[in-house]
Amino acid sequence: MFENIIGQAATVETLRRELAAGCFPGAALLSGPPYSGKLSTALEIARVLTCGQRGQWSCACPSCRKQRLLVHPATLLAGTRYFEADIAAAADCLLRVRKPPARYLFIRAVRKLTRRFDPPLWEGEESRLKPVAGALAQVEEELDALAPGDTAGEEPPGLEKRLEAVLAGCRQLARGLPAQNIPIHLLRRASAWLRLTAPGAGTRRVLILECAEGMLEASSNSLLKTLEEPPRNAFLILTTSRRAALAPTVLSRLRTYPFAERSPAETSEVLSRIFREEGKQYSSLREYFLAWQEVDPREIASIAQRFVAAAGCPEEELEAEVLDRLAKLFGGRQARECAATFYQELLGRFGALLREGAVDPRRLARWNTLLRGHLEAFERYNQSPLLNLESLFLGLRSTA
Repeated sequence: MFENIIGQAATVETLRRELAAGCFPGAALLSGPPYSGKLSTALEIARVLTCGQRGQWSCACPSCRKQRLLVHPATLLAGTRYFEADIAAAADCLLRVRKPPARYLFIRAVRKLTRRFDPPLWEGEESRLKPVAGALAQVEEELDALAPGDTAGEEPPGLEKRLEAVLAGCRQLARGLPAQNIPIHLLRRASAWLRLTAPGAGTRRVLILECAEGMLEASSNSLLKTLEEPPRNAFLILTTSRRAALAPTVLSRLRTYPFAERSPAETSEVLSRIFREEGKQYSSLREYFLAWQEVDPREIASIAQRFVAAAGCPEEELEAEVLDRLAKLFGGRQARECAATFYQELLGRFGALLREGAVDPRRLARWNTLLRGHLEAFERYNQSPLLNLESLFLGLRSTA
Protein backbone atom coordinates (compact mmCIF):
# COMPACT_ATOMS: atom_id res chain seq x y z
CA MET A 1 0.00 0.00 0.00
CA PHE A 2 0.99 3.61 -0.69
CA GLU A 3 4.19 2.79 -2.57
CA ASN A 4 3.34 5.70 -4.88
CA ILE A 5 3.30 8.23 -2.03
CA ILE A 6 6.69 9.89 -1.48
CA GLY A 7 7.13 11.46 1.94
CA GLN A 8 4.31 11.76 4.53
CA ALA A 9 5.76 8.71 6.30
CA ALA A 10 3.89 9.10 9.59
CA THR A 11 0.50 9.66 7.96
CA VAL A 12 1.02 6.84 5.47
CA GLU A 13 1.95 4.45 8.28
CA THR A 14 -1.19 5.40 10.21
CA LEU A 15 -3.36 4.83 7.12
CA ARG A 16 -1.68 1.53 6.32
CA ARG A 17 -2.26 0.29 9.86
CA GLU A 18 -5.92 1.38 9.99
CA LEU A 19 -6.75 -0.07 6.57
CA ALA A 20 -5.08 -3.38 7.41
CA ALA A 21 -7.05 -3.54 10.68
CA GLY A 22 -10.32 -2.57 9.01
CA CYS A 23 -10.77 0.54 11.19
CA PHE A 24 -10.46 3.31 8.63
CA PRO A 25 -13.20 5.88 9.42
CA GLY A 26 -16.25 6.47 7.28
CA ALA A 27 -15.37 10.19 7.04
CA ALA A 28 -11.78 11.42 6.72
CA LEU A 29 -10.00 14.70 6.00
CA LEU A 30 -6.59 14.82 4.32
CA SER A 31 -5.24 18.23 5.27
CA GLY A 32 -2.03 19.88 4.14
CA PRO A 33 -0.40 22.29 1.68
CA PRO A 34 -0.98 22.07 -2.08
CA TYR A 35 1.09 19.48 -3.99
CA SER A 36 1.64 17.32 -0.88
CA GLY A 37 0.03 14.15 -2.33
CA LYS A 38 -3.44 14.35 -0.79
CA LEU A 39 -5.43 13.26 -3.87
CA SER A 40 -2.97 10.50 -4.74
CA THR A 41 -3.33 9.23 -1.18
CA ALA A 42 -7.14 9.44 -1.33
CA LEU A 43 -7.15 7.42 -4.56
CA GLU A 44 -4.88 4.79 -3.03
CA ILE A 45 -7.22 4.56 -0.03
CA ALA A 46 -10.11 4.03 -2.46
CA ARG A 47 -8.15 1.26 -4.23
CA VAL A 48 -7.46 -0.56 -0.97
CA LEU A 49 -11.04 -0.19 0.30
CA THR A 50 -12.50 -1.64 -2.91
CA CYS A 51 -9.83 -4.31 -3.50
CA GLY A 52 -11.11 -7.83 -3.96
CA GLN A 53 -8.06 -9.25 -2.17
CA ARG A 54 -6.02 -7.70 0.64
CA GLY A 55 -5.04 -4.37 -0.93
CA GLN A 56 -1.44 -5.27 -1.78
CA TRP A 57 0.31 -2.79 -4.06
CA SER A 58 0.83 -5.40 -6.77
CA CYS A 59 -2.73 -6.74 -6.61
CA ALA A 60 -4.07 -7.62 -10.08
CA CYS A 61 -7.70 -8.16 -9.13
CA PRO A 62 -10.31 -6.59 -11.49
CA SER A 63 -11.10 -3.88 -8.93
CA CYS A 64 -7.48 -2.76 -8.58
CA ARG A 65 -6.98 -2.71 -12.35
CA LYS A 66 -9.96 -0.39 -12.68
CA GLN A 67 -8.73 1.83 -9.85
CA ARG A 68 -5.30 2.20 -11.45
CA LEU A 69 -6.96 3.47 -14.64
CA LEU A 70 -9.44 5.57 -12.59
CA VAL A 71 -12.50 3.89 -14.11
CA HIS A 72 -13.85 2.11 -11.03
CA PRO A 73 -17.62 2.76 -10.76
CA ALA A 74 -17.51 2.62 -6.94
CA THR A 75 -15.30 5.73 -6.69
CA LEU A 76 -16.64 9.22 -7.37
CA LEU A 77 -14.64 12.46 -7.60
CA ALA A 78 -15.79 16.05 -7.13
CA GLY A 79 -14.13 19.40 -6.54
CA THR A 80 -11.44 21.36 -8.31
CA ARG A 81 -7.68 21.22 -8.73
CA TYR A 82 -4.88 22.40 -11.05
CA PHE A 83 -6.13 20.16 -13.88
CA GLU A 84 -4.42 21.72 -16.90
CA ALA A 85 -0.97 22.02 -15.31
CA ASP A 86 -1.16 18.43 -14.03
CA ILE A 87 -2.19 17.09 -17.45
CA ALA A 88 0.40 19.14 -19.34
CA ALA A 89 3.20 17.91 -17.06
CA ALA A 90 2.08 14.27 -17.47
CA ALA A 91 1.86 14.68 -21.27
CA ASP A 92 5.42 16.01 -21.37
CA CYS A 93 6.61 13.05 -19.29
CA LEU A 94 4.90 10.61 -21.68
CA LEU A 95 6.47 12.22 -24.73
CA ARG A 96 9.92 11.96 -23.16
CA VAL A 97 9.67 8.51 -21.57
CA ARG A 98 7.10 6.64 -23.74
CA LYS A 99 6.81 3.69 -21.35
CA PRO A 100 3.81 2.12 -19.55
CA PRO A 101 4.35 3.97 -16.22
CA ALA A 102 4.25 7.29 -18.07
CA ARG A 103 1.07 6.20 -19.85
CA TYR A 104 -0.56 5.41 -16.50
CA LEU A 105 0.56 8.80 -15.17
CA PHE A 106 -1.01 10.62 -18.13
CA ILE A 107 -4.24 8.60 -18.10
CA ARG A 108 -4.72 9.21 -14.38
CA ALA A 109 -4.01 12.94 -14.74
CA VAL A 110 -6.68 13.24 -17.44
CA ARG A 111 -9.26 11.11 -15.63
CA LYS A 112 -8.90 13.25 -12.51
CA LEU A 113 -10.70 15.76 -14.75
CA THR A 114 -13.04 13.55 -16.80
CA ARG A 115 -14.39 11.76 -13.72
CA ARG A 116 -15.88 15.11 -12.63
CA PHE A 117 -18.45 14.51 -15.40
CA ASP A 118 -19.64 11.10 -14.17
CA PRO A 119 -23.41 10.63 -14.73
CA PRO A 120 -24.32 10.30 -11.00
CA LEU A 121 -23.13 13.88 -10.46
CA TRP A 122 -25.29 15.27 -13.27
CA GLU A 123 -28.47 13.21 -12.94
CA GLY A 124 -31.42 15.37 -13.90
CA GLU A 125 -29.17 17.98 -15.52
CA GLU A 126 -27.82 15.97 -18.43
CA SER A 127 -28.53 18.90 -20.76
CA ARG A 128 -25.70 20.81 -19.09
CA LEU A 129 -23.28 18.15 -20.35
CA LYS A 130 -24.18 18.62 -24.01
CA PRO A 131 -21.57 21.37 -24.67
CA VAL A 132 -18.77 19.05 -23.50
CA ALA A 133 -20.15 15.67 -24.57
CA GLY A 134 -18.15 15.59 -27.79
CA ALA A 135 -14.88 16.51 -26.06
CA LEU A 136 -15.52 13.96 -23.30
CA ALA A 137 -16.14 11.15 -25.80
CA GLN A 138 -13.05 12.05 -27.82
CA VAL A 139 -10.81 12.20 -24.76
CA GLU A 140 -12.03 8.82 -23.48
CA GLU A 141 -11.50 7.24 -26.91
CA GLU A 142 -7.90 8.42 -26.95
CA LEU A 143 -7.30 7.25 -23.38
CA ASP A 144 -8.58 3.76 -24.24
CA ALA A 145 -6.01 3.62 -27.04
CA LEU A 146 -3.24 4.71 -24.65
CA ALA A 147 -4.13 2.28 -21.85
CA PRO A 148 -1.46 -0.40 -21.30
CA GLY A 149 -2.78 -3.89 -22.00
CA ASP A 150 -1.36 -7.12 -23.32
CA THR A 151 0.87 -5.03 -25.59
CA ALA A 152 1.96 -2.69 -22.81
CA GLY A 153 5.45 -2.37 -24.24
CA GLU A 154 4.22 -1.11 -27.61
CA GLU A 155 3.68 2.58 -28.23
CA PRO A 156 0.27 3.44 -29.74
CA PRO A 157 0.59 4.94 -33.23
CA GLY A 158 0.47 8.71 -33.62
CA LEU A 159 1.25 9.48 -29.98
CA GLU A 160 1.91 13.18 -30.51
CA LYS A 161 -1.39 13.75 -32.33
CA ARG A 162 -3.28 11.73 -29.73
CA LEU A 163 -1.86 13.86 -26.94
CA GLU A 164 -2.70 17.08 -28.78
CA ALA A 165 -6.29 15.90 -29.19
CA VAL A 166 -6.55 14.99 -25.51
CA LEU A 167 -5.08 18.32 -24.36
CA ALA A 168 -7.50 20.26 -26.58
CA GLY A 169 -10.43 18.26 -25.23
CA CYS A 170 -9.30 18.76 -21.63
CA ARG A 171 -9.15 22.52 -22.08
CA GLN A 172 -12.79 22.44 -23.18
CA LEU A 173 -13.76 20.16 -20.29
CA ALA A 174 -12.06 22.37 -17.71
CA ARG A 175 -14.17 25.30 -18.90
CA GLY A 176 -17.32 23.17 -18.49
CA LEU A 177 -16.85 22.52 -14.76
CA PRO A 178 -19.20 24.20 -12.26
CA ALA A 179 -18.12 27.73 -11.40
CA GLN A 180 -18.52 27.04 -7.68
CA ASN A 181 -16.47 24.30 -6.07
CA ILE A 182 -18.77 21.41 -5.01
CA PRO A 183 -22.11 23.22 -5.44
CA ILE A 184 -25.01 21.99 -3.31
CA HIS A 185 -26.92 20.30 -6.15
CA LEU A 186 -23.83 18.28 -7.04
CA LEU A 187 -23.17 17.37 -3.43
CA ARG A 188 -26.75 16.21 -2.93
CA ARG A 189 -26.49 13.87 -5.91
CA ALA A 190 -23.12 12.57 -4.73
CA SER A 191 -24.59 11.89 -1.28
CA ALA A 192 -27.55 10.09 -2.86
CA TRP A 193 -25.09 7.97 -4.87
CA LEU A 194 -23.34 7.00 -1.63
CA ARG A 195 -26.63 5.69 -0.24
CA LEU A 196 -27.47 3.53 -3.25
CA THR A 197 -27.62 -0.20 -2.71
CA ALA A 198 -24.20 -1.57 -3.49
CA PRO A 199 -23.98 -3.46 -6.81
CA GLY A 200 -22.52 -6.53 -5.12
CA ALA A 201 -22.31 -8.08 -1.69
CA GLY A 202 -19.72 -6.29 0.42
CA THR A 203 -19.03 -3.67 -2.25
CA ARG A 204 -17.89 -0.33 -0.86
CA ARG A 205 -18.37 3.15 -2.29
CA VAL A 206 -15.87 6.00 -1.94
CA LEU A 207 -16.65 9.68 -2.50
CA ILE A 208 -13.66 12.04 -2.74
CA LEU A 209 -14.28 15.78 -2.38
CA GLU A 210 -11.24 17.81 -3.35
CA CYS A 211 -10.49 21.35 -2.09
CA ALA A 212 -13.36 21.14 0.38
CA GLU A 213 -12.49 24.58 1.78
CA GLY A 214 -14.25 26.09 -1.24
CA MET A 215 -17.70 24.77 -0.30
CA LEU A 216 -20.50 27.25 0.32
CA GLU A 217 -22.34 27.14 3.66
CA ALA A 218 -25.31 25.41 2.01
CA SER A 219 -23.01 22.66 0.71
CA SER A 220 -21.42 22.26 4.15
CA ASN A 221 -24.85 21.91 5.73
CA SER A 222 -25.86 19.32 3.17
CA LEU A 223 -22.63 17.42 3.80
CA LEU A 224 -23.30 17.55 7.53
CA LYS A 225 -26.51 15.55 7.04
CA THR A 226 -24.52 12.79 5.34
CA LEU A 227 -21.90 12.82 8.10
CA GLU A 228 -24.54 12.55 10.80
CA GLU A 229 -26.16 9.51 9.16
CA PRO A 230 -23.30 7.80 7.29
CA PRO A 231 -24.40 5.10 4.82
CA ARG A 232 -23.23 1.55 5.38
CA ASN A 233 -20.17 0.50 3.36
CA ALA A 234 -19.65 4.11 2.23
CA PHE A 235 -16.55 6.26 2.75
CA LEU A 236 -16.23 10.02 2.41
CA ILE A 237 -12.74 11.50 1.93
CA LEU A 238 -12.22 15.26 1.87
CA THR A 239 -9.00 17.09 0.99
CA THR A 240 -8.11 20.65 1.95
CA SER A 241 -5.15 23.02 2.02
CA ARG A 242 -6.92 25.29 4.55
CA ARG A 243 -8.44 23.21 7.31
CA ALA A 244 -9.55 26.28 9.28
CA ALA A 245 -11.84 27.31 6.42
CA LEU A 246 -14.10 24.27 6.96
CA ALA A 247 -17.14 24.63 9.20
CA PRO A 248 -16.42 23.47 12.79
CA THR A 249 -19.50 21.25 12.70
CA VAL A 250 -18.07 19.44 9.67
CA LEU A 251 -14.56 19.23 11.12
CA SER A 252 -15.84 17.65 14.32
CA ARG A 253 -17.18 14.69 12.33
CA LEU A 254 -14.00 14.04 10.32
CA ARG A 255 -10.83 12.23 11.33
CA THR A 256 -7.95 14.41 10.16
CA TYR A 257 -4.78 13.04 8.57
CA PRO A 258 -2.07 15.75 8.35
CA PHE A 259 0.17 16.23 5.32
CA ALA A 260 3.37 18.29 5.46
CA GLU A 261 5.30 20.32 2.90
CA ARG A 262 7.69 17.95 1.13
CA SER A 263 11.40 18.39 1.81
CA PRO A 264 13.81 19.29 -1.02
CA ALA A 265 14.97 15.66 -1.13
CA GLU A 266 11.39 14.38 -1.35
CA THR A 267 10.58 16.96 -4.02
CA SER A 268 13.53 15.77 -6.09
CA GLU A 269 12.39 12.16 -5.67
CA VAL A 270 8.86 12.98 -6.84
CA LEU A 271 10.18 14.79 -9.90
CA SER A 272 12.68 12.07 -10.84
CA ARG A 273 10.59 9.00 -9.98
CA ILE A 274 7.13 10.16 -11.04
CA PHE A 275 7.74 12.76 -13.74
CA ARG A 276 11.20 11.55 -14.87
CA GLU A 277 12.59 15.09 -14.61
CA GLU A 278 16.38 15.04 -14.55
CA GLY A 279 18.74 17.98 -14.66
CA LYS A 280 16.16 20.72 -14.02
CA GLN A 281 16.15 22.31 -10.59
CA TYR A 282 12.87 23.15 -8.91
CA SER A 283 12.74 24.34 -5.31
CA SER A 284 9.27 22.86 -4.81
CA LEU A 285 6.50 20.96 -6.58
CA ARG A 286 4.54 24.20 -6.58
CA GLU A 287 7.28 25.79 -8.71
CA TYR A 288 7.27 22.77 -11.03
CA PHE A 289 3.52 22.85 -11.69
CA LEU A 290 3.49 26.63 -12.04
CA ALA A 291 5.91 26.18 -14.93
CA TRP A 292 3.06 24.48 -16.85
CA GLN A 293 0.68 27.39 -16.46
CA GLU A 294 -0.09 29.81 -19.26
CA VAL A 295 1.50 32.68 -17.33
CA ASP A 296 5.16 32.75 -16.34
CA PRO A 297 5.30 32.22 -12.54
CA ARG A 298 8.08 34.81 -12.35
CA GLU A 299 5.61 37.39 -13.66
CA ILE A 300 3.12 36.41 -10.95
CA ALA A 301 5.82 36.72 -8.27
CA SER A 302 6.92 40.10 -9.65
CA ILE A 303 3.41 41.54 -9.60
CA ALA A 304 2.79 40.16 -6.11
CA GLN A 305 5.91 41.93 -4.90
CA ARG A 306 4.78 45.25 -6.42
CA PHE A 307 1.25 44.65 -5.13
CA VAL A 308 2.45 44.42 -1.53
CA ALA A 309 4.90 47.31 -1.91
CA ALA A 310 2.22 49.59 -3.40
CA ALA A 311 -0.28 48.64 -0.70
CA GLY A 312 1.87 50.45 1.85
CA CYS A 313 2.91 53.35 -0.38
CA PRO A 314 0.82 56.49 -1.11
CA GLU A 315 2.31 57.11 -4.58
CA GLU A 316 -0.48 57.20 -7.19
CA GLU A 317 1.89 56.20 -10.01
CA LEU A 318 2.66 52.92 -8.24
CA GLU A 319 -1.07 52.30 -7.72
CA ALA A 320 -1.77 52.85 -11.42
CA GLU A 321 1.10 50.53 -12.39
CA VAL A 322 -0.19 47.70 -10.20
CA LEU A 323 -3.79 48.03 -11.40
CA ASP A 324 -2.63 48.02 -15.02
CA ARG A 325 -0.49 44.89 -14.51
CA LEU A 326 -3.37 43.15 -12.73
CA ALA A 327 -5.67 43.86 -15.69
CA LYS A 328 -3.17 42.36 -18.12
CA LEU A 329 -2.43 39.29 -16.00
CA PHE A 330 -6.01 38.35 -15.16
CA GLY A 331 -7.54 38.93 -18.56
CA GLY A 332 -6.44 35.57 -20.00
CA ARG A 333 -8.02 32.12 -20.24
CA GLN A 334 -6.35 30.85 -17.06
CA ALA A 335 -7.32 33.84 -14.91
CA ARG A 336 -8.75 31.74 -12.08
CA GLU A 337 -5.72 29.43 -11.93
CA CYS A 338 -3.41 32.47 -11.93
CA ALA A 339 -5.45 34.16 -9.19
CA ALA A 340 -5.16 31.12 -6.93
CA THR A 341 -1.38 31.18 -7.43
CA PHE A 342 -1.29 34.93 -6.88
CA TYR A 343 -3.06 34.58 -3.53
CA GLN A 344 -0.51 32.00 -2.40
CA GLU A 345 2.26 34.45 -3.34
CA LEU A 346 0.60 37.18 -1.29
CA LEU A 347 0.21 34.91 1.73
CA GLY A 348 3.90 34.02 1.47
CA ARG A 349 4.91 37.67 1.25
CA PHE A 350 2.78 38.62 4.24
CA GLY A 351 4.54 35.89 6.20
CA ALA A 352 7.93 37.25 5.14
CA LEU A 353 6.94 40.78 6.21
CA LEU A 354 5.94 39.47 9.62
CA ARG A 355 9.24 37.62 10.08
CA GLU A 356 11.24 40.66 8.97
CA GLY A 357 9.25 43.13 11.06
CA ALA A 358 8.93 45.35 7.97
CA VAL A 359 5.27 46.26 8.63
CA ASP A 360 3.50 47.11 11.86
CA PRO A 361 2.06 43.78 13.15
CA ARG A 362 -1.37 45.34 13.78
CA ARG A 363 -1.56 46.62 10.23
CA LEU A 364 -0.34 43.30 8.89
CA ALA A 365 -3.05 41.51 10.90
CA ARG A 366 -5.69 43.73 9.27
CA TRP A 367 -4.15 43.03 5.85
CA ASN A 368 -4.25 39.32 6.53
CA THR A 369 -7.92 39.48 7.53
CA LEU A 370 -8.74 41.39 4.34
CA LEU A 371 -6.81 38.94 2.18
CA ARG A 372 -8.47 35.86 3.66
CA GLY A 373 -11.91 37.43 3.29
CA HIS A 374 -11.27 38.16 -0.38
CA LEU A 375 -9.81 34.68 -0.90
CA GLU A 376 -12.95 33.12 0.56
CA ALA A 377 -15.15 35.29 -1.68
CA PHE A 378 -13.06 34.28 -4.71
CA GLU A 379 -13.18 30.54 -3.92
CA ARG A 380 -16.78 30.23 -2.78
CA TYR A 381 -18.75 32.86 -4.68
CA ASN A 382 -17.12 32.72 -8.11
CA GLN A 383 -16.10 36.38 -8.04
CA SER A 384 -14.21 37.80 -10.98
CA PRO A 385 -10.47 37.36 -10.22
CA LEU A 386 -9.66 40.84 -11.52
CA LEU A 387 -12.40 42.66 -9.62
CA ASN A 388 -11.65 40.66 -6.48
CA LEU A 389 -7.95 41.53 -6.53
CA GLU A 390 -8.56 45.18 -7.40
CA SER A 391 -10.91 45.39 -4.41
CA LEU A 392 -8.29 43.72 -2.20
CA PHE A 393 -5.57 46.09 -3.38
CA LEU A 394 -7.62 49.22 -2.71
CA GLY A 395 -8.72 47.81 0.65
CA LEU A 396 -5.11 47.21 1.70
CA ARG A 397 -4.11 50.76 0.70
CA SER A 398 -6.95 52.26 2.72
CA THR A 399 -6.04 50.28 5.86
CA ALA A 400 -4.02 52.49 8.13
